[in-house]
Amino acid sequence: MVSKKKRLAIYCSARDINSSFKESCITLAKILAPNFDMVYGGGDVGLMGIISYHMRKNGAHVIGVLPHHIAAFEQPRNHANQLIMTDTMHERKDKMFQLADGFIILPGGIGTCEEFFEVLCWRQLGIHNKPICIFNDNDFWQHMISLINHHVSIGAAEKTIHDLYKISNTPQDIGAYFNNYLW
Repeated sequence: MVSKKKRLAIYCSARDINSSFKESCITLAKILAPNFDMVYGGGDVGLMGIISYHMRKNGAHVIGVLPHHIAAFEQPRNHANQLIMTDTMHERKDKMFQLADGFIILPGGIGTCEEFFEVLCWRQLGIHNKPICIFNDNDFWQHMISLINHHVSIGAAEKTIHDLYKISNTPQDIGAYFNNYLW
């Protein structure tokens, strides 16, 4: 049976980081899973593993997208209902983008930053009009947000860049944003 739910790409860390982020991911999954499906990087480690496990546990259809060359250390097991293997990272990102109706940026590393800036840039260029939400859990993304503000202040980005994404500080705010988004 094919799901009729909107699908959110969730970008996040494949590493174990602060336990408060794990609790936030579990809460977020409980809020989102009844109304949304998920596409993610395919690994079952770190926050990727936490959010994918709990999204599926709470009723979401979960699609993982994983390049062959990183399968050994991102350990795909069974958190995804469907696992799509790709040859390259570029193919992974493209497939996730194509499958997603919106994007959530959870705490993560350089790869998560790169994924955020790519979908933000593409939205700015008019390549898509999909919603983007940064989960600034415990001010995790505050330095990145400050960097964007700096770009605006020196004229390297238009002030309207802020209209292209939402910053949320709680799982409840993210749930409300996507549940009330005019698709």
